[in-house]
Amino acid sequence: ADAVSRVATITDFLANARSQLLPRDCATGADIFGWITNTPTDGGIGQHFESIIGAVDVVSPMIYPSHYSSGWYGFSVPNDHPREVVTFASRDALARMGGSTVVLRPWIQDFWYTAAQVRAQIAAARQRLGL
Repeated sequence: ADAVSRVATITDFLANARSQLLPRDCATGADIFGWITNTPTDGGIGQHFESIIGAVDVVSPMIYPSHYSSGWYGFSVPNDHPREVVTFASRDALARMGGSTVVLRPWIQDFWYTAAQVRAQIAAARQRLGL
């Protein structure tokens, strides 16, 4: 499938789910890969950020530093910089969301990290989101 059909398939599914759930007073959310917040395309997987936020009430990028390859945000090993990756990915998401009313609720990584590193990611997300 090409990018247009990948994006359309995911976006149409989410929009359809939302149209059915909204009358039942249910929010619709989507989990996406965290790096999608910094990718202008669909990343080859149909997850185009602006299209998805146009079809949901909540978007949850999985900002797992271990899922970012060398070079992301200037780090040779992004996994070694959990707080910074969460900060930068959240910043990118918010910038692309503009004035959207969609809630940004990121997932953060807790596996392979110490409690202090997990708390640092939580603090970074809260700070970036104004919580």
